[in-house]
This record gives sequence, structure tokens and C-alpha cells, in this order.
Amino acid sequence: YRRDLFKLKSTIFFVLYFLWGILSIARGYPRYGFSAIGESRWYVLLMLYYFFVIISYQQKNDVAMFLKWMSLFITVMIIKNFVTFFFLSRDIENVGRLAYRFINGTETLLVAFLLIFLLLFYLNRRMKISNLWMNSILIILLSIIIVVQTRSVWLSTTGGLLAVFILTKKKSVRGLLLICLGILLLFTFAPFLNQFVGVNISEALKKSAIFLQNPEEDSTASWRLTAWRQEFKKSKENPLIGEGLGGYSEWFDGQNWQRVMVHNGYIMAFSKFGIVGLLLLFSGLYFWYKEMKQYVKYENEPYFKNIGIALQVAVFMHLIYTTFYDFTMYFWIFLGLGNILSSSIKNNYKGFLEKGA
Repeated sequence: YRRDLFKLKSTIFFVLYFLWGILSIARGYPRYGFSAIGESRWYVLLMLYYFFVIISYQQKNDVAMFLKWMSLFITVMIIKNFVTFFFLSRDIENVGRLAYRFINGTETLLVAFLLIFLLLFYLNRRMKISNLWMNSILIILLSIIIVVQTRSVWLSTTGGLLAVFILTKKKSVRGLLLICLGILLLFTFAPFLNQFVGVNISEALKKSAIFLQNPEEDSTASWRLTAWRQEFKKSKENPLIGEGLGGYSEWFDGQNWQRVMVHNGYIMAFSKFGIVGLLLLFSGLYFWYKEMKQYVKYENEPYFKNIGIALQVAVFMHLIYTTFYDFTMYFWIFLGLGNILSSSIKNNYKGFLEKGA
């Protein structure tokens, strides 16, 4: 039990959101049975990662070490999946963008997180690595995000890059030049990729980008819009407290009934937890950002100040991603890491004031 952490307003609201989720399981159990517990793995049980983080780690050095290990695991994941997909499991030939998708949507989001973290540290000159190596790493990460063509991560990355460029201000010119260089190199080597994979990367990217212009013309985007409308309409039947858990999501695609999530975390949270649940969640996020802003303001060490900024950008990116998928364990992990930083600076600042008094 961490009294210092549970004094943070954001933690209080996240705990209340978790308890509201538990109540939603209890509300759904009489009607749906164990399905209420089964569905909770997407909306409630993922918060156990948040509690694990805030209880297991004590200080900001733990946060830095955690992120270093996370960066290592993301790197290993990229290499392992690349080798497996392109060299060890090519029995079935994929077409279009699937021919390049060696990592899934959430894994691509992790790559985007790593890109933003490294770019932020690079622009603020907090990396003990040569510029040549760092430029190469950033260009590779950007190329991966573009090539695997998870469009929700494209938008998340764009939002993250804009946030970083706004925060770094004059330093952002280097970042913009680096991004432009990465895109130029990607299309320069596109013919090699075409021969290696057997699918024209330029054509695949063009088709993937259709949804940005007109979602109705893109197959995956159009069924999302259909599912969103139907789920949102159903949500308005019990808007205040939601329907509870266990009923899953069922919508009609024009030919068949689909019993899958509608790929929009906000609509699903509204459907399951109602306005009360959304108020608890967004109140927690509001206070989390307020506490993180205070942390960055009073943190004296530039290294940890950058970590605080990077975590804020990462959560912002995930909020964009959630529009097309759902909240993942990484969302709650980043919130937990941020709470540890906020708690550390709050305790230090309080001690400083008491000492001064």
C-alpha cells in the first residue's frame, strides 16, 4: 500500500474507475454469467498492470530502468518478428499491405512509442550515442511504422511528432529534416523492397492511405464506421451507467452479425460503463496530465524531465490509437509510471517547503 501515491487525485479517480468496472462485472453476471468476467479482460483486468506498476516501483530511477528494459524488448520483438515473417514463414504469400505487416497494430504502436522517446531525447541532446547511429535508428523505426501500414498508428505517430516538435520548438527543425530524410530514403529503396517481398510498396501505401481521404472507400475503415454507429446507438439505451459487462458487442455488417468489439475504446467504454465511467476515466486523465505538468516543472534533472515529457506524449498517442482500437496494457503502464514520477516530485517538493518553513 503506497499512501503517497494514493494521495494523487489521478490515482484516486483511476481506482474509482476500476471499482466501477468491478461493479459492472457484478451487474452483468446475473444476466450473462461468466461472460461478464470474460469480457472484463479488455476493460477492467488490464488495470492490474497499472496497480502492479505503482505498487512495485518506488522511485524515478525505477521508471528509467523499466523504460530501458522496455526499449530492449521492443528491439528484440522487431528483430524476431522480422526474421520470422520474411525468412521462416513465407509458405503463404500475403497481398497488399499484409505482405509487409510483420508486426501487428499494438506492436507497431510500441515501435512508435520508442521512436518518439528516442527522438525527444535526441532533440534535447540527452543520448550518449553518435548522431549517425541515432539518425539511422530513428529512420529505421519510422520506416517500419510506414511500411507495416497500420493506419491508426500513422495517426498516433503524427500526433506524437507534432507534440514533440511543439515542445522542442526551435530544435524541431532537426527532427523535421530527419523525418523528411527517412521518407525520402524509404521511397528511394522501394524498388528493392518490391523485389524482396514481391508486392509494390508504393501501390500498397497508396491503397492504405485511402482511408485518410475517404474512410467509406476503405474496407476496414467502412466496417468500423458501421460498427461505431450501431454500438453508439445501442449505448444510448442506458447512457448514464452503461449496460455492464458480459454482453460483448454485436453488430450487423449488412450481411452477417459480427460478435466482435467495434474497435473504438471510447464508444465501448461508454457502452459498458456509461457517462459515469467516462467521467471517472477522463477526470483521472485530467489530473494525471496536471500532475505530470507539475512534475516536469519542478524536476531538476533534464534526463528525468525528458522522461516525464515522453510519457505525456506516449499517453496522448495512445488516446489517438484508442479511437481505432482499445485501451491496452501499455496505456495503464505509462499512467502508472507517470504516477510514480509525480509522487516523487510531490514528496520532494513538500519536503523542500517544510524545510524552508
